[in-house]
Amino acid sequence: PMHEGQVKVVSQILEDEKFKGLKTGVVLCEEHIIESVLYEIQDPEQVNITMNLPVGGSAITEWLEILFKINQEESVHKSILNQLFKHYYFKIHYTEEQVYTFRKKILDANSFFFGRNILKNYIPELLVLGEKKIQNLDGLCRFWISRLNQLEQFFEKTEDELKTILPYFIQAIQTKQIQLKKFEDKISFKAIYQFMLVHIKGISVPFLSEKSRPIQIMGFLETRLMDFDRVIIVGANEEILPQPKRGNSYIPYSLRKPFGLPTLKEYDGVYAYHFYRLLQR
Repeated sequence: PMHEGQVKVVSQILEDEKFKGLKTGVVLCEEHIIESVLYEIQDPEQVNITMNLPVGGSAITEWLEILFKINQEESVHKSILNQLFKHYYFKIHYTEEQVYTFRKKILDANSFFFGRNILKNYIPELLVLGEKKIQNLDGLCRFWISRLNQLEQFFEKTEDELKTILPYFIQAIQTKQIQLKKFEDKISFKAIYQFMLVHIKGISVPFLSEKSRPIQIMGFLETRLMDFDRVIIVGANEEILPQPKRGNSYIPYSLRKPFGLPTLKEYDGVYAYHFYRLLQR
């Protein structure tokens, strides 16, 4: 019933010799498990992915959140600095000696708050230059983009594949900056930050498609008008297929029904149609 167990079974089925060469559709009812599926597949050259990879919840987003927290106030609490220290990207920014010094002088100290004048001696690259803290939309976007460019330089040295998704983060920040600029004087900076964060967490990266590959990995609604020799549905469990989530609406059922608007019955009908169509052949 759990995701990881199902992913293991999918991997075993795909490795079965009697199914080799068959056109196979791997349908993910919950698309966020795509990373686990890709990790388990033995021969990625046989796989074609026709869906987006959600990356908004990745370590990059968490890194940007932590950097904002340490630049939000003039004094930073030790708990936030501890989050910074534990993050993977902190280790790639600094040498082992610098990491050890930071832990010894900051995390092992008796103080609970540390001012910027102290932190700049240990993590100057992660602080806003020339300012006491991030105070506006332009400052936030400029700082985040500079830190992403800094990450890209590290990834270039290590030939890390993560560098391919960084441009999507930069583009998302710049797009939202333009949209929020006209409202900056009407809403608080705290609200602006929350809008930016929600937007970044919704980022997804598209994959390139190769028609000749026999294994297709896709979301449930991407299966329309596609035929396969066999179908593997991951997550065909109650409360997952169909998904219980419904779009928020101010229009109640009592108004939807007489005016012919879609109701929950039609919503479930869409999933039922795709499910039975997959089993048609």
